[in-house]
Amino acid sequence: MLVLAILTKTLEANGQLDNTLILFVSDNGASAEGGEFGFERRPGGTLGTANSFAS
Repeated sequence: MLVLAILTKTLEANGQLDNTLILFVSDNGASAEGGEFGFERRPGGTLGTANSFAS
């Protein structure tokens, strides 16, 4: 977290630390289930039911 320390010290030195929101975001990567949206839809399955997705 050295970069965070450098960032906060620089912001503080410039008087901008109190006006700054620091966010940490993460992405767990691609889904391994397959399909365009990370899942496969069964043809003819009623949307929102258990039989609408492949397992």
